[in-house]
Amino acid sequence: MPCRVAISLFLWLPRSWINDVFPLSLHRLAYVSSKASSGLPSPSPSPSSPSTAVSLKRVVIKELKVSDDESGMRLDRFLKYRFGRNGDDGSIEVPHSLIYKWLRKRQIRLLEYQEGFNNVSIKTKAITSVKTRTETGQIWLIRAALNDFTPKSASEPADIDPSHSAVNKQTRQRPLDALPLRAWIVYMDERIIVLNKPAGIAVQGGTGVASSIDSSLSVLQYDFSEKPRLVHRLDKTTSGLLVLARTRRVAQDLAKRFHEGSARLEAASGQGTTWNIRKKYLAIIESRQPLTLSSLESMGAWRGTNGLMTMGGDMVLIEQGNNQTIHMRSSIDDQGDIKPRITATWPSKTDFRILDQRSCGVEQNLHWALLELYPQTGRKHQLRIHCAELMRAPILGDRKYTLTIGRTESKSPLRIYLHLEEITLKVDTASDE
Repeated sequence: MPCRVAISLFLWLPRSWINDVFPLSLHRLAYVSSKASSGLPSPSPSPSSPSTAVSLKRVVIKELKVSDDESGMRLDRFLKYRFGRNGDDGSIEVPHSLIYKWLRKRQIRLLEYQEGFNNVSIKTKAITSVKTRTETGQIWLIRAALNDFTPKSASEPADIDPSHSAVNKQTRQRPLDALPLRAWIVYMDERIIVLNKPAGIAVQGGTGVASSIDSSLSVLQYDFSEKPRLVHRLDKTTSGLLVLARTRRVAQDLAKRFHEGSARLEAASGQGTTWNIRKKYLAIIESRQPLTLSSLESMGAWRGTNGLMTMGGDMVLIEQGNNQTIHMRSSIDDQGDIKPRITATWPSKTDFRILDQRSCGVEQNLHWALLELYPQTGRKHQLRIHCAELMRAPILGDRKYTLTIGRTESKSPLRIYLHLEEITLKVDTASDE
């Protein structure tokens, strides 16, 4: 009976007091309510508030303390990471829509300690911005309904009619097959794992993708507390080196550096600006004429250092109805008076060297050339577009970016002749590397 009285008195406190002054009491209230539902006698709901007892049983407070490795994470990513990790409560799926709902209803609070003259007071501060960054030692309180948390392993109810087409498609979907990632490892230390990705293998999942590297990363976890993370990607039709980060902090640093792109090649010898990441690709291109210095300069390329040539310009995103395509601005300007709608522009630059070229002997006036490509920026499909639209020599096998601007094929080939051969990382830019 005393337990019932305590709960009844607590319910008469203003909601602002419960939220701001008594977060730990609310935690105990949820605990007592859960105990009551498991066998202890519970109070009968009053006629004026018939749903009070039901809502009590569903209240839950999640307390999350930020570790050193989780410091600096954006709030939504921190919550998805912590709830998605296997722990005492199992792995829980928390969509972004639910996190936004918690923020909107001020259900995510940060525990704060304020030192007074003779004591230390504990208060909570409501957080409403998803861009808030975490700090080591912070304690976050998430007040939510128990049914907000759905385990990832939860299956469809057995009484659902399997003849329904949508349900049938979801419940009978073939599980993803794990790829033999361990056989593709070319380098591994306590910070990164480097794979030699074959052509035809998707890095991330999508429509019609049976298996991907992202869905198979658990086989590379070994004795670490979490599986490796992707920090960059390669097209499905491209082969070569793929770097994985083994901790969250290393992933954060490498992802930023890959996004910023590679700096100039001559920095490796101490000249020019410093570099963080340098990538070297090998590519086979096809052209209607041999590539000479004069022909390349007429196409806008210019001489660099260390025997390299440089090409570049603005890449633009074009909207045509519901379709979006990426091209060089110079190629669009050559199309005549009809100007498409450009929604974004990015500068791009690539260094290259011709290693060898010869006539293919199959078709008259068709030549193949072997190139080394060093991207200085990391734009989407940058190398493919630069070769096709600046050099007028598309990469062999590429059906999307050809000499005909805007031409695409509905069926992609198994591979294009583009291979990421070498990645150089400057490991002294972060203490964690």
